[in-house]
Amino acid sequence: MVIAEEYGVFIAQQLEKLTLIDQENGQAIDWQTFSLEKYSLPGKLVQQYRRENIKVTFTLQFVSNRTALISTSIENLSRVTKRFSLLWTGELLSQWTPEKSLTKQYPHWQRALSKTAQGVSVKFDRIRSTWNMMFSGNSKYVIKRSIVSETSIDQQQLSYASQSSLMLLPNETQTIYATQSYYHNQQEVKQGEALTAKILGNPEQYLSATALRWHQYLASIESVENKKQREVAAKSIETLIGNWRSAAGELKHDGVTPSVTARWFNGVWAWDSWKHAVAMAHFAPEVAKDNIRAMFDYQFEANDAVRPQDHGMVIDAVFYNKDSARNGDGGNWNERNTKPALAAWAVWQVYKTTQDLAFVKEMFEPLLAYHGWWYRNRDHNNNGLIEYGATKHRFHNDAQGNISFSLKVTGTNHEKYQQQCQPADEGWLSCQGLALYEQVLAHGDYQALDIGAQHGAGWESGMDNAARFGFINQTQLTAYSKKHYQGDLSQAKKDWQVRFFENRDRQGQLLGFSIDQESVELNAYLVKEKKILAEMAALLKKDSLKND
Repeated sequence: MVIAEEYGVFIAQQLEKLTLIDQENGQAIDWQTFSLEKYSLPGKLVQQYRRENIKVTFTLQFVSNRTALISTSIENLSRVTKRFSLLWTGELLSQWTPEKSLTKQYPHWQRALSKTAQGVSVKFDRIRSTWNMMFSGNSKYVIKRSIVSETSIDQQQLSYASQSSLMLLPNETQTIYATQSYYHNQQEVKQGEALTAKILGNPEQYLSATALRWHQYLASIESVENKKQREVAAKSIETLIGNWRSAAGELKHDGVTPSVTARWFNGVWAWDSWKHAVAMAHFAPEVAKDNIRAMFDYQFEANDAVRPQDHGMVIDAVFYNKDSARNGDGGNWNERNTKPALAAWAVWQVYKTTQDLAFVKEMFEPLLAYHGWWYRNRDHNNNGLIEYGATKHRFHNDAQGNISFSLKVTGTNHEKYQQQCQPADEGWLSCQGLALYEQVLAHGDYQALDIGAQHGAGWESGMDNAARFGFINQTQLTAYSKKHYQGDLSQAKKDWQVRFFENRDRQGQLLGFSIDQESVELNAYLVKEKKILAEMAALLKKDSLKND
């Protein structure tokens, strides 16, 4: 699997399978006849095959932000010289799903294998399938080995075979090294190929550096006396480092993603990043700082071309590609909301762990601007208690700033609302305006209701589709109506569907929307943030603060 810009894409079941052939009899050695031990250590995957006269150990470690180094150690345990032919084979996947071929899914998308003296590479054609797969047209997966081999390519089957030979004296061990790298574009290819040449020129140097790096990570938990707790701590370090993604595309700094394998999570989220940073400050402080910077790189300023009304805000999620409003073709980039106010807490915790005063100085003014944004854009009645909400956005309102929602109704009700809304797909109506929305809620005569700002507000809370924000399914609603209203769904809906307020500036321009709840935890976060900002100000010897 490669992380191709925004999505994990499986390209092969096995891309480099080794077969050992005994040159004495020309027979391939059956791996099933070996005893197998496979295990992981922090930063390392190991497979060890052993039988009476031979031992083979495969070890995989990441040695750079684009390259894994695989060591294949072959040990002759006998008292006679052994000669082997080495055959590496691999084949790209041909299926999109078990039921559907890749050519059926994407008939015009091509992949091509090519050979070198050191190995093989795969080039991926350009494809911009926003919700499935994204390659630049210059993306490459490259395998390079420390041993020269003869390679043949079958472009029809998208497979290869590389062959070399090896002689082992009695009790001799030889190690073959191979780099496997994925590059997003031509610039990365150029930089990466220069680095892999150095890696294969002195692999032990890079393995030693990797071992030292992991030793330093684990040193942070040496004081944990309880064995089980120490194992959990080590697993937590492995997970966070495994989710570490280096700067690429629109990600200007390194960040830590919530998940490698969850399809939509190969980006950097706001409050995920704050919590990742607090944890990583103890064992990877520079990654922790960059994870925070990766989000603040896109903090809005007053002259922003798209949303100047949100100056100071940090957006929900940053990905490899921006969205269409920012002249990109990504779908996961999200400016519809922010996340709970934990940014100052994260910076302060990083400071308390690292004592890096320069980092506090770097982040103080951006944090102050972010704090001010909450009170300017999410306090509808100006009472100092903040609401979760959603930005002014094409998915939340029309061009005139009226809140947008989708409605599904039947019979005479459909005719009634059809006069005020526009027909949409699958029987839905597309509607605008708070007055009409309030009318729909008052009557409760709808089958289904979907409002973009409600999703934005739920995401902003970090609790997403929680019932407190009106997300209750039909089964739950039916049970509730039977318990409280003798099965009257119209009455039950009124208890659960949320209302919205329009937030406007002094000139009457729409800033965004607030949900009709002043959430306790959000305001607790903001109180804590005020105290932290005051401590930062004292640390930086700031006598007064000016913020709108």
